[in-house]
Amino acid sequence: MSLVIETRNVGDVAVLMLAGDLRLGETSTSFRNAMRELIQGGAKKICVDLAGVEHLDSSGIGEIVGAHSLAFSTGAKIKLIRPTEKIMKLLHLTRLSTVFKVHTTEEEALAAF
Repeated sequence: MSLVIETRNVGDVAVLMLAGDLRLGETSTSFRNAMRELIQGGAKKICVDLAGVEHLDSSGIGEIVGAHSLAFSTGAKIKLIRPTEKIMKLLHLTRLSTVFKVHTTEEEALAAF
């Protein structure tokens, strides 16, 4: 399955809504490119909505971590929104839930910036 990425701005926050798979191959490359474009374009506040992500593998996790590293190096912050139960378990298992701020709603994430 492919990955659809919709980007919109809510004030000064860029919100990426993902739908599909975030795994090895074209989908992880698409995510990487979208995040680089935002961060290199000057975005400092980014929310990644994971509610529509059906499959996430180690490459997808690696891309999320890579985006975090790039964002950190530029002073930007990334928050994760609405991960599915399966993805939340992966975030806990990999201890990434201690690295990323994870929110259950977009409103909550926006207010946390």
